[in-house]
Amino acid sequence: CTKVWRALPRQPFVLFPQVFPANWWGFLYKLAHPGAPLVWMCQEPSAFIHSRAWLRALPGGLSKWFAHLLNPLLKLLDVRLARTADRVLANSLATKREACRVYGYDPDRVLLCYPGVNTAAFHAAATVTRGNQVVTVGRLTRFKNVDVIIRAVHLLAGTVSGGVTLRVDRFQSRRS
Repeated sequence: CTKVWRALPRQPFVLFPQVFPANWWGFLYKLAHPGAPLVWMCQEPSAFIHSRAWLRALPGGLSKWFAHLLNPLLKLLDVRLARTADRVLANSLATKREACRVYGYDPDRVLLCYPGVNTAAFHAAATVTRGNQVVTVGRLTRFKNVDVIIRAVHLLAGTVSGGVTLRVDRFQSRRS
């Protein structure tokens, strides 16, 4: 903790934490320094704390048992710490609604701030054939419910002329 305190600038600044655990570090700093302005970019309420689906998706054993045991305390801490934010930015209307529900925020305190996309840099190549597509990008974990997408594609197969092709690509991230 001492290294974190020393690394922060001494002149006025705005704390801008995002996902866990950065948001908790920001909230804790705010508690110790009430005058420091804190704007939290809420991507979603912490899924591993507030989502029953996440807890159900954990593999059995000791870690699942501990997660269930600690969950009420983590919820209490997360809600208490999140209330220290001076302003909250939500990346979607659904996130805003969920943040207001989970943290008890007044909707006027939470501003919408959709993520920007540079469409000049990110667009379909001219050679890409356009058509009906369902695209998902994410980690293949039980919590992501990819099985629901696979079932949906199966159901669509009988209703779309020409059928439906399911393609799964695996990309490995390179870590330096």
